[in-house]
Amino acid sequence: MLRRWRRRRKVEQRARLADDAHNVVLLMGGVLADAKRAGGEVPAGVAACLTVWRSWAERLAEWAKGGEQPPDPT
Repeated sequence: MLRRWRRRRKVEQRARLADDAHNVVLLMGGVLADAKRAGGEVPAGVAACLTVWRSWAERLAEWAKGGEQPPDPT
């Protein structure tokens, strides 16, 4: 019974992490869109960060669904 609880907790942690990363991507996308609409500067590196976060969030979502490989830290 304890094993089942630990396994379920791990799955819940993975899902929460994937959801958090997805929310960060949504927030960053909104901030960038607001900056562009307001005529603010959006450095290329900032836009690249969104691309990296989006890719990582997608990988975390797959991992949270039951993939055995943890996300690549690089």
